[in-house]
Amino acid sequence: MVKDDWRYPLNFLFMVDFQWGSEHASASFIEVSGLKVSLPDDRVREKIRIESSKESTAQKETGGIPAGADTKLTLKRPLEPVDEKITHWVNRCMMFIGGEQIQPGQLIVKLVNTHHEVTAAWLCSNAYPVDWELSSLDAKDSRLAIETLTLMYASLKRIQ
Repeated sequence: MVKDDWRYPLNFLFMVDFQWGSEHASASFIEVSGLKVSLPDDRVREKIRIESSKESTAQKETGGIPAGADTKLTLKRPLEPVDEKITHWVNRCMMFIGGEQIQPGQLIVKLVNTHHEVTAAWLCSNAYPVDWELSSLDAKDSRLAIETLTLMYASLKRIQ
Protein backbone atom coordinates (compact mmCIF):
# COMPACT_ATOMS: atom_id res chain seq x y z
CA MET A 1 0.00 0.00 0.00
CA VAL A 2 1.44 3.36 -1.07
CA LYS A 3 1.63 6.01 1.65
CA ASP A 4 -0.39 8.42 -0.54
CA ASP A 5 -3.25 5.89 -0.43
CA TRP A 6 -3.26 5.71 3.38
CA ARG A 7 -6.66 5.71 5.01
CA TYR A 8 -7.23 5.47 8.74
CA PRO A 9 -7.96 1.79 9.39
CA LEU A 10 -11.22 0.62 10.87
CA ASN A 11 -10.87 -1.47 14.01
CA PHE A 12 -13.51 -4.03 13.03
CA LEU A 13 -11.79 -5.43 9.91
CA PHE A 14 -9.04 -7.75 11.11
CA MET A 15 -7.74 -11.31 11.02
CA VAL A 16 -5.23 -13.39 12.95
CA ASP A 17 -2.63 -15.76 11.50
CA PHE A 18 -1.04 -18.48 13.64
CA GLN A 19 2.31 -20.10 12.80
CA TRP A 20 3.99 -23.01 14.56
CA GLY A 21 7.06 -24.24 12.74
CA SER A 22 5.79 -25.43 9.35
CA GLU A 23 2.11 -25.35 10.44
CA HIS A 24 -0.08 -22.35 9.62
CA ALA A 25 -3.70 -21.37 10.26
CA SER A 26 -5.77 -18.23 9.87
CA ALA A 27 -8.87 -17.47 11.88
CA SER A 28 -11.55 -14.89 12.29
CA PHE A 29 -12.26 -13.53 15.74
CA ILE A 30 -14.97 -11.19 16.95
CA GLU A 31 -12.56 -9.45 19.34
CA VAL A 32 -8.80 -9.12 19.82
CA SER A 33 -7.35 -7.22 22.76
CA GLY A 34 -3.98 -6.94 24.48
CA LEU A 35 -1.66 -5.62 21.77
CA LYS A 36 0.61 -3.54 23.98
CA VAL A 37 4.14 -2.92 25.10
CA SER A 38 4.95 -1.14 28.33
CA LEU A 39 7.90 -0.54 30.58
CA PRO A 40 6.94 -1.18 34.20
CA ASP A 41 8.90 1.57 35.97
CA ASP A 42 11.72 4.10 35.80
CA ARG A 43 14.33 1.56 36.96
CA VAL A 44 13.69 -0.56 33.86
CA ARG A 45 13.91 2.50 31.64
CA GLU A 46 17.22 3.44 33.24
CA LYS A 47 18.58 -0.08 32.79
CA ILE A 48 17.61 -0.01 29.10
CA ARG A 49 19.38 3.34 28.69
CA ILE A 50 22.55 1.99 30.38
CA GLU A 51 22.58 -1.24 28.41
CA SER A 52 21.41 0.23 25.10
CA SER A 53 24.25 -1.42 23.24
CA LYS A 54 22.98 -4.88 24.21
CA GLU A 55 19.89 -6.45 22.65
CA SER A 56 17.60 -8.77 24.55
CA THR A 57 17.07 -12.30 23.31
CA ALA A 58 13.57 -11.39 22.12
CA GLN A 59 14.91 -8.46 20.11
CA LYS A 60 17.62 -10.62 18.52
CA GLU A 61 15.15 -13.32 17.55
CA THR A 62 12.30 -11.18 16.28
CA GLY A 63 13.38 -7.57 16.18
CA GLY A 64 10.48 -6.87 18.53
CA ILE A 65 10.31 -5.07 21.82
CA PRO A 66 10.09 -7.36 24.86
CA ALA A 67 6.46 -7.16 25.88
CA GLY A 68 6.88 -8.00 29.57
CA ALA A 69 6.06 -10.97 31.75
CA ASP A 70 2.35 -10.23 31.99
CA THR A 71 1.47 -9.33 28.40
CA LYS A 72 -1.67 -11.20 27.41
CA LEU A 73 -3.49 -11.32 24.11
CA THR A 74 -7.19 -12.16 24.35
CA LEU A 75 -9.04 -13.59 21.36
CA LYS A 76 -12.79 -14.23 21.19
CA ARG A 77 -14.72 -16.18 18.57
CA PRO A 78 -17.70 -18.49 18.17
CA LEU A 79 -16.87 -22.01 19.31
CA GLU A 80 -15.01 -24.00 16.61
CA PRO A 81 -14.88 -27.79 15.96
CA VAL A 82 -12.37 -29.74 18.03
CA ASP A 83 -10.44 -30.84 14.91
CA GLU A 84 -9.74 -27.26 13.79
CA LYS A 85 -5.95 -26.49 13.77
CA ILE A 86 -5.96 -23.72 16.38
CA THR A 87 -8.20 -25.70 18.73
CA HIS A 88 -5.91 -28.70 18.31
CA TRP A 89 -2.81 -26.57 19.16
CA VAL A 90 -4.55 -25.11 22.23
CA ASN A 91 -5.55 -28.60 23.42
CA ARG A 92 -1.98 -29.90 22.99
CA CYS A 93 -0.54 -26.96 24.93
CA MET A 94 -3.13 -26.92 27.71
CA MET A 95 -3.24 -30.66 28.26
CA PHE A 96 0.44 -31.48 27.63
CA ILE A 97 -0.82 -34.23 25.32
CA GLY A 98 1.80 -36.93 24.81
CA GLY A 99 4.05 -35.46 27.50
CA GLU A 100 5.39 -33.01 24.94
CA GLN A 101 6.60 -29.52 25.71
CA ILE A 102 4.40 -26.56 24.90
CA GLN A 103 5.09 -25.40 21.36
CA PRO A 104 4.88 -21.59 21.28
CA GLY A 105 3.69 -19.98 18.09
CA GLN A 106 3.92 -16.70 16.25
CA LEU A 107 0.73 -14.69 15.80
CA ILE A 108 0.21 -11.94 13.28
CA VAL A 109 -2.73 -9.66 13.94
CA LYS A 110 -3.70 -7.79 10.75
CA LEU A 111 -5.98 -4.82 10.20
CA VAL A 112 -7.41 -4.91 6.70
CA ASN A 113 -9.28 -2.38 4.59
CA THR A 114 -12.56 -2.93 2.75
CA HIS A 115 -10.61 -4.51 -0.16
CA HIS A 116 -9.01 -7.03 2.28
CA GLU A 117 -5.58 -5.40 1.87
CA VAL A 118 -3.45 -5.34 5.02
CA THR A 119 -3.13 -1.79 6.37
CA ALA A 120 -1.29 -2.61 9.62
CA ALA A 121 0.09 -5.78 11.22
CA TRP A 122 1.70 -6.83 14.48
CA LEU A 123 3.83 -9.90 15.20
CA CYS A 124 3.39 -11.47 18.64
CA SER A 125 6.37 -13.77 19.15
CA ASN A 126 6.59 -16.91 21.28
CA ALA A 127 2.88 -16.95 22.08
CA TYR A 128 1.26 -19.80 23.98
CA PRO A 129 -2.19 -20.33 25.50
CA VAL A 130 -2.66 -19.81 29.23
CA ASP A 131 -6.43 -19.74 29.53
CA TRP A 132 -9.48 -20.95 27.62
CA GLU A 133 -13.04 -20.16 28.59
CA LEU A 134 -16.50 -20.80 27.16
CA SER A 135 -19.26 -18.21 27.57
CA SER A 136 -22.07 -19.04 29.96
CA LEU A 137 -24.60 -21.57 28.74
CA ASP A 138 -28.04 -20.06 29.31
CA ALA A 139 -31.32 -21.70 28.25
CA LYS A 140 -33.10 -18.30 28.43
CA ASP A 141 -30.81 -16.73 25.83
CA SER A 142 -30.17 -17.52 22.17
CA ARG A 143 -26.62 -16.25 21.71
CA LEU A 144 -23.63 -17.87 20.06
CA ALA A 145 -21.38 -19.96 22.28
CA ILE A 146 -18.21 -17.81 22.47
CA GLU A 147 -14.80 -19.18 23.33
CA THR A 148 -12.20 -16.85 24.81
CA LEU A 149 -8.55 -17.76 24.32
CA THR A 150 -5.89 -15.93 26.34
CA LEU A 151 -2.28 -16.19 25.25
CA MET A 152 0.98 -14.87 26.69
CA TYR A 153 3.55 -13.48 24.25
CA ALA A 154 7.22 -12.54 24.65
CA SER A 155 7.58 -9.63 22.24
CA LEU A 156 5.56 -7.40 19.96
CA LYS A 157 6.65 -5.80 16.71
CA ARG A 158 4.68 -3.75 14.22
CA ILE A 159 5.56 -5.29 10.88
CA GLN A 160 3.34 -3.24 8.60
